[in-house]
Amino acid sequence: MEDPAVAVRARLLEITGPEPGGPECALLVRLLTSYTVKTPPALERLAEALAAGDLAAVQDQAHALKGSAANIGAAELTDLFGELEDAARDGHLLEPRATLDRIHGAYGRVAPVCTRIAGDLQQEAVR
Repeated sequence: MEDPAVAVRARLLEITGPEPGGPECALLVRLLTSYTVKTPPALERLAEALAAGDLAAVQDQAHALKGSAANIGAAELTDLFGELEDAARDGHLLEPRATLDRIHGAYGRVAPVCTRIAGDLQQEAVR
C-alpha cells in the first residue's frame, strides 16, 4: 500500500507543477480542506445507502466519492470506491460492515495527511 502522503503530494504536483505560487497553493488548500470537510457526510450517506440495500444510491455515492478521492490522489480510497461502485452496478453489494471498515480505515489515513499538507501549503502561500 502506497504512503498516502506520497500519493497526495504526487497528485498535487500533477495539478500545479513543482513550484506552485501563492494562488496555486491557496487553491490546493481549498481542495484539500473541501475534501476533509465534505467526505465524512458523504460517507454517512453511503453507509445509509448500504444499510438500506439501495443499489442506485450506493453506486451514485461511491462514484462521487471515487472522483473526489482521485482528485486528491487518494489511490486506496479511489480503488475501494471503484470496487463498491462496480459491485452496485452489477447488482450486488459488498458486505456493508467490512466495506465501511476498510473505507473508514483508508480515510483515517488520508484525512490527517490532507490537513497537514494543507497547513504546509497555507504557510507557503503567505511567503
